[in-house]
Amino acid sequence: MSLMLADSLISASGFVEGEWDSMLAGINWGALAGYIAAAITVYLFAYGITLGMACDAVETGTAAIGGGLSRFFSRIGHLILAGILVSIMVAVGLLLCVLPGLAAMFFLMFTSAGIVYSKRSAMEGISGSIE
Repeated sequence: MSLMLADSLISASGFVEGEWDSMLAGINWGALAGYIAAAITVYLFAYGITLGMACDAVETGTAAIGGGLSRFFSRIGHLILAGILVSIMVAVGLLLCVLPGLAAMFFLMFTSAGIVYSKRSAMEGISGSIE
């Protein structure tokens, strides 16, 4: 009797048995991994070097690629860790629903600036970006 009641409740709710499995099977895990790898690469090189050059321009009045590269490479460990964490947070937010992913993008966009300019650690850069 209880199994028949449970079956009728499941069918009345519109949930099809195995639906969650089919939703997970529909995710292109390779594309998700590719997104994360591309995001980390762009995050590191584009933002890191550009911010390093901007910091030199503010401090010395001139911007040079050498100065940007040296500042970038002195913070590369923190930038790699922050890139991985930010990418995972955005990817999870996008998987949950589009809005949490967009919110994560918005609140975490200044993470690399905090790391390069203020010489913060990865976690301090993330928390400083949210503030």
